[in-house]
Amino acid sequence: MSSKELSDEDKQKMLLQQISKQLVLIGKLILGILLFILPFLTLFVTEKLDASLNPNILLDWWGLLTPIVVVVLYVIFKKNYGRLFGNR
Repeated sequence: MSSKELSDEDKQKMLLQQISKQLVLIGKLILGILLFILPFLTLFVTEKLDASLNPNILLDWWGLLTPIVVVVLYVIFKKNYGRLFGNR
């Protein structure tokens, strides 16, 4: 950027590319945060709409075991996806 050989237009294009990359990364960060918060927000909203729902189920051993099992299954499927569907 500090090179005197580059014209102002080239420098401006480089800056715009960097800004667009940063905006994409910020968008991905915001999307990741929303995806993390969405289940909790959904539980909170549905609890307000239907009082019979119990959010304390997340503190029960089923509520703790379920995400762990899902993550383990995801890792197994992701690891073996190429082996299973790579030949098709």
